[in-house]
Amino acid sequence: MKKKIHLLTAIAAAALLGAAASCSLDKFPEGTIGIENAFLTMEDADRLRDGLYIVFRANAAGSTTYSPELMTDLFHATSSFGNRGGAMYNWIFTADDADADAMWANYYSAIANINFFIDGAAKVDRSSWSEEDSETLDIWTGEAYFLRAWYYFRLAERYCLAYNGNEGSFGIPYSKVYSPSSDQSTYMKRGTLQETYSNIIQDLDSATALVTTRGSVGSIWITEDAVDALRARVALSMGDYATAIAMASPLIEEYPLAASADEFRQIWSVDSGKECILQLDAAYPDALPSSYSYNYTGYNALTGIYTPDYVPEQWVIDLFDDFGEDLRFTNWYLQATITMTGNAKYDLYLFNKFPGNPDLRERGASNSNYIHKVKPFRIAEMYLLLAEAYARSAQEGPANDMLSALRRNRIPGYTAITYSGETLLNQILEERIRELMGEGFYLDDLKRFGKPVERRAAQQSGAIYLPGINEQFYRGTQENRFVWPIPQAEIDANPNIAGQQNEGY
Repeated sequence: MKKKIHLLTAIAAAALLGAAASCSLDKFPEGTIGIENAFLTMEDADRLRDGLYIVFRANAAGSTTYSPELMTDLFHATSSFGNRGGAMYNWIFTADDADADAMWANYYSAIANINFFIDGAAKVDRSSWSEEDSETLDIWTGEAYFLRAWYYFRLAERYCLAYNGNEGSFGIPYSKVYSPSSDQSTYMKRGTLQETYSNIIQDLDSATALVTTRGSVGSIWITEDAVDALRARVALSMGDYATAIAMASPLIEEYPLAASADEFRQIWSVDSGKECILQLDAAYPDALPSSYSYNYTGYNALTGIYTPDYVPEQWVIDLFDDFGEDLRFTNWYLQATITMTGNAKYDLYLFNKFPGNPDLRERGASNSNYIHKVKPFRIAEMYLLLAEAYARSAQEGPANDMLSALRRNRIPGYTAITYSGETLLNQILEERIRELMGEGFYLDDLKRFGKPVERRAAQQSGAIYLPGINEQFYRGTQENRFVWPIPQAEIDANPNIAGQQNEGY
């Protein structure tokens, strides 16, 4: 029987999360092997690497992406939303919230396996390996460092304050070794936010040194360019604009924007890979990622009825009136009649950026599963990242150039407009909404720009949940729930962070 590797992830995650675990490692179920024998050959490394990518694909979309979007003022819940996503949408979640707990647990579980891979690669006896295999393992180790940086950065975004001005505030526990234990005295403290980001940069330095895979449009593997894109994203969040510019600028030359309306449409409709610095592989039925969508259309092909849970606010629709026909609006928004409680019907626009790739569902299926290949890095983000970094570096000329270049591609006939000061920054933020809505950026954009959540008029008030409240919903920049709570189970089990819960929980 071919052996399958089981890393005892639950034990590793439990140790990292502070939960006591006891297990006999002397005996294993048939078909499994012990951890000490899990990383001995290149074949072992290959299987373990596949596992890291599979988990990355699952964790790079799903609730960790759409829950922060639902917290903002991009969407209104409809009158038929049934409280799905309601705790996040209504800003009433607690330290026992399922989404906050799941992200923490899933990410630290993934990190445990990454640490196992990095430790194993350092310890494995390569004396009988070919030079090519040894060099390949070095590249794969670099991929693991990239993934560790990516996970910790995402955790810092959700569970910590914005970096600038808060460097001395709580960071997150940053484990770099695979050492599961039930000894609570070994569990990590949170440290400072500055320490967290320093560790992220160290991991990115290691990734840069080891990942030598050349970038290519639509790559399914972590490449040099993906490392640079993540480094640029981290640098922007830290206010290190020179590094953000240095990392993102070369990417603009290597990843052209869509050359036609059809090419643009296919970025999401069939996951063409165009404009993608990294697009993770997927296949039906056994290699599917999580969805970006949270019932944004709710279409039933059998009845022809739309019953969405969340619809864009009117001001989001109005953003596309500013400059004429926009490819993003014509492709990502759907005018439809929706049916709500009591058979009430309303005509409005639905967010349809994620219609589902037909190749990722059962052939002939009438209803979509709204699943796409996950796109952790698109070149359009780099244009907007550069525009912001230049603007915040008092380089308004290049900032306007980046903003105009993206708009000319997305808006046929667009004539460049020169902006300055706060107006320029606001235009960049609005362009991020047009381009990146639904991909999980906006809550962090609000934190970085120092903007409140301010829900406004609905497309049709009768279609939304509690319009009297949710058309005036406001949460200022100091509201504690801009930062998610450390899960209560972690606080209870780890005495070293018992007094390090985020404010207000």
